[in-house]
Amino acid sequence: MRRLHLFLILIILNSTFVYSQDKQDSDWQYLGQEPPGLHPEIFAPGIISGNGRLHCFPSFSADGKEVVWMTLPPKLLYVNYDETWSEPRELPFTKNYRCMFPVHSYDNNRLYFASNNIPGGAGNIDIWYVEKTDTNYSEPINLGLPINTIEAENQPVFTKSGNIYYTGFVQGKRWDRGILYSKFESGEYLTPQILNENINIIDTNAIDYTPFISKDESYLLFCSNRQNIENEDCRIYISFRENTGNWGNPININEIIGFDFDSRDPYISPDEKYLFFSSGENIYWMSSKIIDIIKNNKNGS
Repeated sequence: MRRLHLFLILIILNSTFVYSQDKQDSDWQYLGQEPPGLHPEIFAPGIISGNGRLHCFPSFSADGKEVVWMTLPPKLLYVNYDETWSEPRELPFTKNYRCMFPVHSYDNNRLYFASNNIPGGAGNIDIWYVEKTDTNYSEPINLGLPINTIEAENQPVFTKSGNIYYTGFVQGKRWDRGILYSKFESGEYLTPQILNENINIIDTNAIDYTPFISKDESYLLFCSNRQNIENEDCRIYISFRENTGNWGNPININEIIGFDFDSRDPYISPDEKYLFFSSGENIYWMSSKIIDIIKNNKNGS
């Protein structure tokens, strides 16, 4: 009954959804794309979507004037806004390296990413960053211990306070990959912790990765194949933090919105207005109001 109630809410809201935004912003923000409602729509077709195999979310700078994403084979592309949007270009510091999974810091001073062939790395794949200026980037800097190890670490995302969630070594899962967390305290990262089995199903067929954490750490988005653990197809799940501090039972967002396709790489825009995710060669986006609707329905509102 509760699930039916949620579907009815979505139908009503989607049919009447009106996005109110200052026209000056809507003229240039999000590459001038028409804002979506509560149903996923392809983002920036012919610019980002549909131009090669995608395996990431589009990371937006805090001011919305730069977008960075990854294509396969691994390289980082970007567009930036200066009166008009530029054509997609490869980030200059990545041309000699295999770089993956970019994400901007909240203060816009760094761009984080993963790489497996920058000299000086700790292991298979490491998390790196570059310092940003108005006109250039620094050389890549390794995030170091205790995050990077001899295993593979990638897909980093951050809370507003600097805590990091990422994909790393979790023995007993498919590819021995799962979601880890490390608290940022007194200017350094503490020993990483594996999220519990509510998030990381310990099963040799289980996929749980590509995390995205909210600014305030109140909810976690990730992709998982738990709806059909024998298959590698994933769906986007959301888990809300409970009063105990534990993560609640994950909820399948795809099932709620009726998008029954392999989906990965969830991401919330810096202004918290949109949910992005990847599927096939496309990036999709939709209103992040879906998160409030799911939360309210979960709480019986």
